[in-house]
Amino acid sequence: MIQTLKNLYWLSRSYKWTIIAATAGALIVQILGLVAPIVLSWLINLLDGDIGEAQLNQALQYAGLLVASLLLLIAVDMLADIAIFRVLFGMEGKLSADALKHLMTLSLGYHEREDTGRNMKKIQRGAEKTVLLIARWGWGGIPSLLLFATTIAVIMYHHLWIGLTVLAGIPITIVIHMYFHARTRTPRDKRNDGYEASESVLLQAVTNVATVQSYRQESTESHRLKRIWKSIYQAGYREFRLDMVNYGVRGSVKSLLTAGLIMWSFVAAYRGVIDTGQFALLVMLIWRVDHNIWFLGDVMAETTRDSTSIDRLRALMETRSEVVEVADPVRLTKPVGNVTYSGVTFRHSPDEPSPALANVSATMPAGQTTALVGPSGGGKSTFVKLLLRAYDPQKGSVKMDGHDLRKLALDYRRHLGYVPQEPQIFDLSIAENIAYGNSSLTRAQIEQAAAMAHVDEFVARLNEGYDTVVGEHGVRLSGGQKQRLAIARAIAADPAIFVLDEATSHLDSISERLIQDSLAKIAGTRTVIVIAHRLATIKAADQILVFREGAIIERGTHRSLQQRNGVYKQLVELQSTGELIGEL
Repeated sequence: MIQTLKNLYWLSRSYKWTIIAATAGALIVQILGLVAPIVLSWLINLLDGDIGEAQLNQALQYAGLLVASLLLLIAVDMLADIAIFRVLFGMEGKLSADALKHLMTLSLGYHEREDTGRNMKKIQRGAEKTVLLIARWGWGGIPSLLLFATTIAVIMYHHLWIGLTVLAGIPITIVIHMYFHARTRTPRDKRNDGYEASESVLLQAVTNVATVQSYRQESTESHRLKRIWKSIYQAGYREFRLDMVNYGVRGSVKSLLTAGLIMWSFVAAYRGVIDTGQFALLVMLIWRVDHNIWFLGDVMAETTRDSTSIDRLRALMETRSEVVEVADPVRLTKPVGNVTYSGVTFRHSPDEPSPALANVSATMPAGQTTALVGPSGGGKSTFVKLLLRAYDPQKGSVKMDGHDLRKLALDYRRHLGYVPQEPQIFDLSIAENIAYGNSSLTRAQIEQAAAMAHVDEFVARLNEGYDTVVGEHGVRLSGGQKQRLAIARAIAADPAIFVLDEATSHLDSISERLIQDSLAKIAGTRTVIVIAHRLATIKAADQILVFREGAIIERGTHRSLQQRNGVYKQLVELQSTGELIGEL
């Protein structure tokens, strides 16, 4: 639990002073709450003697003190509530945003390995539980703990041994809690694993709803989710049973201790060791201590239950990216667009039997078009992702304008216009999707980029035009329309280098030809790297690199490669006769 409290502090450190102010306010409120029982004990002592004008005046003074303390309590409580409001309604959103920002800085390799749904759940539950426990500890646990110490001091002032006995009850409560904390760790971890798995299944089912429906797998996905929730229920029930035993043991110990202390106080009053007012005060303080011990036990139990969510959120936010920016990096302001690969070797994981790329070297001069072709799994996409610095090579280097990418500031990516094979479209308007890489674009610039990618043709048929919201993942657009929109986004970013991963594969022949013409106009002033599966589209490329099994086995122009009678020529002939269709 100590580690969880450290993680709570780490996650909430940006709100440190607000939390301290609110906690101090809550503590003052708790201490002011001691005034009432103390005043009541004084009034009881007044009743033990003769009641005269002096006693009545003294009683009025006590009443005035009580009213003043209650009014001050209300004022401080209101100020503390303002601080609490700022934390509760600000911290969860800030934590979620900070976690998302950090997640977006992690390398593509990390995202390829990790489950998106699980990470979403880590952020959601971690932020929620952090705020909940900050509230419980800041405005309950810590003030109660400090008030507990103050109350014990008051009890010891009136009766030393009763105070020491109350103090001795704390280790018993802690030992009970730590025992059950250890016992509930396994089911608690399983429950949180289940929450993350359920989020993953939900996300995948909804994202792939068309496939689910076309294969009539609605019931399968529902049963899969039910199985996960059954495991959550089983783990949660085991944890619940242990919590109930914990509750019973703590309650029994607390009740016996409280009853014994009250009887001890009664005997002390009966024997004249303390007066009637002190007896009343001790009884009220013992009940208050009883409440504090129980409340602190609940806060500790709640901390135990939520510790996994908080620990996992911190672990996520401390995950280091495999791709890091060096201190004092080189910043490219106006890159030319020269790209060089020198002896590049890359493995996705150390246990891969063979590297994805092995000792690959290539030069892509500025302003020229380089096409990458070859069978699937040959290393083309990995080659391109190294330029995007999705990963870093284990050997060799990738350079842009003579600078090793590892020495560049990561914002060099702004100079790359990347169009993946599967377009990534946001649930925004068409105009916002086009301007995603450059929010300062004017409407005229957006429409110009759209025209170059022939987006304007289908936008003209939409009632809201460029303001049409396309839905999650661009669900309201066809595959070809999404691809044209992605190309328009890359054009609008005005990059030095275009990287197209078979960006016209979903287009009809007419649209493909129009976009090829647009790209041809760009190619004269920009470096273009294109992964091509339809070889007829790359005849005009300045150079073609043929990949197979992680190596470049041929390179040259379309004409020169045709004359070599090698792999490229075979691929062209097979594709032209229809024996090799689509992806190579």
